[in-house]
Amino acid sequence: MPKRARYLIVDGHSIIFAWPELRKLHARRSSLAREALIKRLRDYQDWTGVRVVVVFDCKGRRVERTSEPGDVPVFYSRSGE
Repeated sequence: MPKRARYLIVDGHSIIFAWPELRKLHARRSSLAREALIKRLRDYQDWTGVRVVVVFDCKGRRVERTSEPGDVPVFYSRSGE
């Protein structure tokens, strides 16, 4: 029987505001905090083999996805979702 993939789905803004270091970065520039979180989650994914997906809410009018192949997929949900 093949081994099932394991996933960790992360609410990006919740983690940023719960983590003091990332909250400070966000206060300076929100993109810095997002990039720092994604880097840490990429390291976690590489180390553990658990596939990580990051979702940031209330970003715009449509759902967007950004990532490179093999990287941590990042989704930006529509406003109000």
